[in-house]
Amino acid sequence: MASFVARLPRLSVKVDMSGQEDRGNRAAATGADLRVAWVMAGDLRPWRVPFVNELALGDDIELTVFHSAPRTKFGAPAQLPQASVAHVVELRDVLWPFVGQRTAWLRGTWKILRSGFDVIVCQETVHNMTTWTIALLQVFGFRFVLHGHFYRNTHKREGGLRIRGAARRLLAGRARAFLAYTDRGRDALIESGVPAEKVFVTRNTLDTERLMRIADGVTADDLVETRRSLDIENEPVLLMMGRLLPEKKVDVLIEAVRLMGDMQEDVVLIVIGDGVERRRLEEQAGGLRRVHFLGAIYDEAELAPYLLVSDLLVIPGRIGLTCVHGFTAGLPSVTGSAEVVHQSPEFDYIVDRTNGILVADLSPGAFAQAISEVLRDGDRLLDLSRAARRTAGSLSMRTMVEEFVKGVRYARHSSTSPGGAN
Repeated sequence: MASFVARLPRLSVKVDMSGQEDRGNRAAATGADLRVAWVMAGDLRPWRVPFVNELALGDDIELTVFHSAPRTKFGAPAQLPQASVAHVVELRDVLWPFVGQRTAWLRGTWKILRSGFDVIVCQETVHNMTTWTIALLQVFGFRFVLHGHFYRNTHKREGGLRIRGAARRLLAGRARAFLAYTDRGRDALIESGVPAEKVFVTRNTLDTERLMRIADGVTADDLVETRRSLDIENEPVLLMMGRLLPEKKVDVLIEAVRLMGDMQEDVVLIVIGDGVERRRLEEQAGGLRRVHFLGAIYDEAELAPYLLVSDLLVIPGRIGLTCVHGFTAGLPSVTGSAEVVHQSPEFDYIVDRTNGILVADLSPGAFAQAISEVLRDGDRLLDLSRAARRTAGSLSMRTMVEEFVKGVRYARHSSTSPGGAN
């Protein structure tokens, strides 16, 4: 079949809010009875664009997305993808000093509050003063909804955990509804006293149907050309894909590849992504001729052949939604277990020894051994690959949209008090 090509245009989105009143009038004229603002904690990631567009396509919701500028230092694209359906507004943000790229305040918060939204959705980020301001000023008539992980990060200092935990409880006490990424977040909320009817699980995912169509459209010739470009013959191929940040622990993977070479087990490692760690990692990989740093690639059609020539997706540290991306190409994940890595919610989709491998020791030796064991057993690798593809099929953007809409509708029509108690 011909290769399926679907390219998202990338434009820098900077829109003022002067048209909010006109959009409200248009929403009323077209039957949209719910005006929703989604205030994101950071930039509009490329993977969120299909979800934002799907939300905006609903006849009964008028969606406006607010976000800050892209964090190019951390591997974000310099130009943002375009959400062609939703109304997207880029706001300038003020960062906290001395703590990296954490947003303290979004310029434009007061305009958001005065724009007549029915529901305002904010990320569960306690360091963002915009979120606190919106949570506390519901006297403007809107309903406040929290969207996020909602489970405890056990890999931080205990003192910091107590402070953040207390802050999260205070913030949750202002919310009318909760949009949890996964069941783990829902369970944590219910355990903390939030009524189950206020929690909606979106099962955070990518546009898996589209990604699987793209993978299925890759031809044999495409794969031959990809292998030729990287001088791959019959060697097993490992893929690392994502922003090159310290929490990904890519240094562990590079040393694992070095150890495998020392044991005469040659593998090819493809690294796709960019970020603050790239230069250091390239220096670390010096002398390893089968390690290829390809930089960031955002075009899904261009990415697909690299996934399909690979045998395993290996990210020792935080894996996030990248595991779902791998699943769409039948690529099992190898990553650190939750006992050794603070994993993102999507880690919950990885079932050890079914569609991936969880390694309980964050060391090069442990990863080299885990990778070698899978690569030596062709039948096992095939079973893992088939299960990965099935997992991708079970993660639907349709479900994600439906649960998001249910959550904001519940908040809009809820006559109960905010927070845990009815």
